Amino acid sequence: MKKVFAVLLICTLALSVMHITCAADDEDYGDGLIKGVKVDADGTLTWDNYEKAKDYWIGVNGGYTPARNGISLTTLIFEPGTYRIDLEGYTEGGEKFIAAWTSKVIYDGSVFKLESYTEQTTAEETTEEITEETTEETQEQTSEEETEEGTEALTEEETFETQTEKTETDPEKTETKAEAETEEKSTESKGGGAKWMIAGICIGVAVTAVVAVLIVQKKAKGK
Repeated sequence: MKKVFAVLLICTLALSVMHITCAADDEDYGDGLIKGVKVDADGTLTWDNYEKAKDYWIGVNGGYTPARNGISLTTLIFEPGTYRIDLEGYTEGGEKFIAAWTSKVIYDGSVFKLESYTEQTTAEETTEEITEETTEETQEQTSEEETEEGTEALTEEETFETQTEKTETDPEKTETKAEAETEEKSTESKGGGAKWMIAGICIGVAVTAVVAVLIVQKKAKGK
């Protein structure tokens, strides 16, 4: 019986913890939009404190730093130009991102001016935008890698084709060389044959002359 009671007690406690956790997750943090944002000519940035936001971060062209209400942009912007300003609100300890504001500030070197805008950014939209930017960067990196791989593949194909062309050309040179050598040998053979023919004729003439001399001598002895 005691074991059953202990099990029931544990289950009850577990359900209570789950209920508290779900309630915390379902807590209403408002519309997620920081309002009343102003930028003075000297660069002082102020806003209406967002309910339940305890920590704020400010981003200038993507670089973020902790911020307090009334921060001076002169500590973050040093050169004239147009800068994107992102203001984000978090629960205590930076545990949850609950509010945001985004716009552009123009700095001419001496005066700050908040650029007019028609649309604000909530915390949820900011998160989606960051995700999209990350996805685009990943796609660009993948595209660059594919381009590099394609270039390497083309280079390898060109190298292979060049080697093939050389291989195809070499046999022709080999055949030409072989033909030339054959012709040279044939010429040499013809020259050698002609020499032997002349030598044979000379020998035949000599033999004929010797025979003729012998015949003449024999006739002379007979007389």
